[in-house]
Amino acid sequence: MRGIGPLLRKDIAWGKHRLLALVVLFVLVPAVVAGGTLFFEHTLPENSPVAITPTDEDVTEADLDVVRGGVAFVSDPKIVDSRDAAFSQLRREQVYAVIEVPPGITDTDGSATIDISVHGSVTIYRMPSQVLGTMLSDSLDEMLPADITGERHVIGDRKSLSEYLLPTMAMLVVMLVAFAYVPAVLAREAQVFDRLRLDSSLHRLVVAKLVFVTGLVLVSLGVIYLVGRLLGYGLQPPSVVAVGVLVLSFMGLSGLSISISFATDFSDAGRVLNVVCFFVLVVLSNLAYPAGFFSPLSKFVARHNPLHYAMIVVRSELLRSVPARMYAPWIAAVAVVAGLSLSGMWLTIETYKRGH
Repeated sequence: MRGIGPLLRKDIAWGKHRLLALVVLFVLVPAVVAGGTLFFEHTLPENSPVAITPTDEDVTEADLDVVRGGVAFVSDPKIVDSRDAAFSQLRREQVYAVIEVPPGITDTDGSATIDISVHGSVTIYRMPSQVLGTMLSDSLDEMLPADITGERHVIGDRKSLSEYLLPTMAMLVVMLVAFAYVPAVLAREAQVFDRLRLDSSLHRLVVAKLVFVTGLVLVSLGVIYLVGRLLGYGLQPPSVVAVGVLVLSFMGLSGLSISISFATDFSDAGRVLNVVCFFVLVVLSNLAYPAGFFSPLSKFVARHNPLHYAMIVVRSELLRSVPARMYAPWIAAVAVVAGLSLSGMWLTIETYKRGH
């Protein structure tokens, strides 16, 4: 029984005869997608989760509650007792603004300033957050005797919308390859699976395909990064964590698409289902927009979707310097889901073999 090596060499030989098509799909398309980010320079104001935290121990629950009520109509506020915890959540995109409440705002008729901090790399929220301070001031001035001023601060490096969208484009390429190219490559050989099983195994065949296409995906990711650098984007140096999470995402999504292909016997229904999965996951993962941008339901789904957290990790690694340990549980979750997906794929192949 042949091992993976001969099957992998077979794919490489096949690729040499179709070099132009592979260059178009894995080099030209990623370059065009990355360059297309130049056309995005503006966002529309929307609401996002924010953290409300006290500046010191003298801040009362009444102070925090009144500020939470003052921004509830433009955000999904939650009280975070620790200032450090609030800013940690801001860096991890668990919240998109931190509102620091000073003491005594409910029992004075003087003046007070409430600091509102947003992260410069979360461009999609940074722009609409410009009106958050004004809205907060107007709302609290009507509720309290004190003269309240909301002062907005941007922490971290400011990124353009083009820079912000580049990691999203990388994830979209990974998803497109997983749901479109991988099933197509396998479907091309579906008619000769019986002959292949005489001197190899379907499992080895699929592993060889995944190894081969993963190499092509890495080329695509390199092209996207290179184009971003050529465009002058302020990207962090290539990160093992970012690439690793993208590869794990690709493996997990490919496991799902391959399972669908084998379960549907490589029929048209399976191809359509894979396309549907691609678009559904794009919508439900909030790859670019903050969680809760569309509705409370979309926030709930995104916050329970490993792909959403994978996107945050990749974006953080490319756009801002954040210790990977802050995302360790999320990375582990992405790895576990990828493992489960590949295990499901393995079982689906076994079921396919027994039925043929």
